[in-house]
Amino acid sequence: MLSKALSFLTDFLLLIKHRLTSLVVFTTGMGYLIATRGDIDWFTFITTLFGVFLVVGSANAMNQVF
Repeated sequence: MLSKALSFLTDFLLLIKHRLTSLVVFTTGMGYLIATRGDIDWFTFITTLFGVFLVVGSANAMNQVF
């Protein structure tokens, strides 16, 4: 059971190109932090990073499929 879950996770990470996705998420996070003046709205920051992860991951998956 564990090997099947590990295989699924590995396939998923390859599908979304996790290295490229994490680089884009990191760059977005740094840009957000640099552009923010004063206090950081952590909810907006986290949801922005999560949204970027979803968009970039799905774009990479679509690129792999088509």
